Amino acid sequence: MAKRSNAPKLRGTATTQHGESTGAAHWMADFLAALADTSNVAAAARKAQIDVSTAYHRRRQDDEFNRKWQIALC
Repeated sequence: MAKRSNAPKLRGTATTQHGESTGAAHWMADFLAALADTSNVAAAARKAQIDVSTAYHRRRQDDEFNRKWQIALC
């Protein structure tokens, strides 16, 4: 069974099952910019105020986000 964090959601009031706020486009831009700067997924997630699992889930589900993720790492 997966561990759940007791920490409050950091952004927005409406969230999806994976902790994504309804303003997902905003966190994705913040995440990708931080990823480009640091090449560190955990640091980028903190900067975007999301859980790391939210970023990985979006990457698996969204081909365009996955493409932008790869570009950010280059």
